[in-house]
Amino acid sequence: MSRTVEILEEAKSALNGLGRLLTATEWELVGESLRRDRMWEGLLAGGGPRLVKPDLIQALGIYGGRRGIWVDKARTGALSEDGLGITVGLYASEGAYPDLLEGAEGTYRYPETQIPSWDLASVNATKAAAELGIDVFIITCSAAEPTLRSVRPARVSGWDDDASEFTIVINEMADLVSKS
Repeated sequence: MSRTVEILEEAKSALNGLGRLLTATEWELVGESLRRDRMWEGLLAGGGPRLVKPDLIQALGIYGGRRGIWVDKARTGALSEDGLGITVGLYASEGAYPDLLEGAEGTYRYPETQIPSWDLASVNATKAAAELGIDVFIITCSAAEPTLRSVRPARVSGWDDDASEFTIVINEMADLVSKS
């Protein structure tokens, strides 16, 4: 069971007068998880999750940068121990990440840019998503329609610092919705 699900269960207990009260940070974590659910719903309402305009993805907050890892620091900074935020979206180019385009699981390499501090912050934000059990979005570019993007919700299930990669598991239920 993910930490987010555990917190939601505790929230239900707290509302029923059982268990402990949630901390402010735990409530913020629940709110972030629900915000991502609303992002997904907005994507579906906007005609997604396949072959949508990048403007819609950015307007929903699923992705907002030119880098591979998108962290909305303003919204998620307070939820991470280092204050740098939690990953929201991972851009996966078709040639570099074929297993994430159609598979149920794949790997996503740590960034290696000319700004090592940025790379480290992105890696830590993605580890935070895994530790907190918060879903991320995989954003891919279509080879047939290079101006359009497809989105899949996923979970960062682990990482390997020696191999410099994350293990990503696609949310299969959301994937069924996107194929219908």
